[in-house]
Amino acid sequence: MDGHVKQRIEAVQKMFLALVAASVLVALLGLPLGNDAQLTAVVEELSLFSRAFDQKKLEQTLLGMAQVQNRVTVGDVLSKLEGEGLPKVKASDKGAAIASLAALDLTTLEAVHRHSADDASLDVAAVKPETVAVGLSWRIARLGADKPVTVKAIELLRADVSEEQTKREREIFDARQAMLVAAKAHVAAEAAHEASDESYRARVKWGGHWKVINRANEKRQEARVEANKRGKDKDATAKRYAQLEKQGLAFKAGGSTGATPSLAAASVTLQVGGGKTTTVVIPVPLDVRTVKVPPLSGTEFTRAHETGMWEGIKGMEPEEALKDLSGRFSWHKGAVGAGLLHSLPLALPLLLLLLVIRIRVVSDGYSPFAADGQGGLPRVGIGIPAVDALLVGAMPTVACAMCAWSLLAVAQVPTVPTVAAAVSMGLGAWSFPHLRELRAMTDNIVRSRTAPPPPGAVRDS
Repeated sequence: MDGHVKQRIEAVQKMFLALVAASVLVALLGLPLGNDAQLTAVVEELSLFSRAFDQKKLEQTLLGMAQVQNRVTVGDVLSKLEGEGLPKVKASDKGAAIASLAALDLTTLEAVHRHSADDASLDVAAVKPETVAVGLSWRIARLGADKPVTVKAIELLRADVSEEQTKREREIFDARQAMLVAAKAHVAAEAAHEASDESYRARVKWGGHWKVINRANEKRQEARVEANKRGKDKDATAKRYAQLEKQGLAFKAGGSTGATPSLAAASVTLQVGGGKTTTVVIPVPLDVRTVKVPPLSGTEFTRAHETGMWEGIKGMEPEEALKDLSGRFSWHKGAVGAGLLHSLPLALPLLLLLLVIRIRVVSDGYSPFAADGQGGLPRVGIGIPAVDALLVGAMPTVACAMCAWSLLAVAQVPTVPTVAAAVSMGLGAWSFPHLRELRAMTDNIVRSRTAPPPPGAVRDS
């Protein structure tokens, strides 16, 4: 047999085996790994959310919607002012709202997700107008009744406040009222004593009957006892008021809490008599209510729930969750992995093309007169048509498709693997029948050139 033909057939077989090996290698490298597709879906979902998420603005919006449902104004407070000896009080703006306090922290994904439901709500703590009015009444009374007061603003402050401090405001107010009542009663008792004393002295001076004088004296003594008693009451109530007032004025708003508070401090800015402004701080209880707020759109995190990844990331901030998920991808996500998935599929259509060229070289260069089938010819393919069709026609295409699939799983556009798969499909479809023809040709050469011995040439010994 012509040695060149045999070498060319061997070259075809080598190229065939190289194609098979390369297809297996590319298929193994391109095999989809882990949860890349699910991770990509969740990362895309979180990325879209993060780009649109403005935590501060969103918190302000929700708080505004909740606070408007518990609206209390400066005018509401002034309408509750009471007590004697107060100066004339007005407001710069009676309709100015006293902003409620609420606990709203949208730092974590779970906190945001809670506001995606139709029944989303917030706990809002609003001030009770009468509680501010009680503390404000006795404070402005100290300024003097002759100095008009203008309330410029009232603001609630988160502060470390105790129930005892809030209750003391009412005690101070009541103590002042009791002191005023006691002072009036003392004045009245002193006036009654003076009147009875004058009446007694007049009867003595004008020589009244002794019984009348005696009776007048008794009334004078009774009035004196009553005046003394009222004086002691006045002193006691004044002393109590002074003690409570001192404690109340010592209150300072310090500390804070992040939760929706049931107690707070009301900061009231005052302008006295058109002069400089001053600020008084009043410990007050709050009225905590649960109010509905509109649900937030785009915070359902459907993919994260469906893939089962929600539990692992719900307690994280958006950026922290994205970083955590990015660390769970397979090596396909990295630059090296993506580079291999993009480039390696190119080898398969190239090998198929070389296989086609070598088959044509054998077919074009074969001459039946220059070939000798003695000694057999090299193998072409596997020899089983179905297996050869799988290895040449399908396997390179599938290997390229697997690379494309893996790239899609990590959000890469698989242009090169897709084109390589299409080209491999076409070249594989062309090369398989030619490979069969080449195998049939080698079989025919062996059968035609290997003649059987003539009859009787081999005899039994």
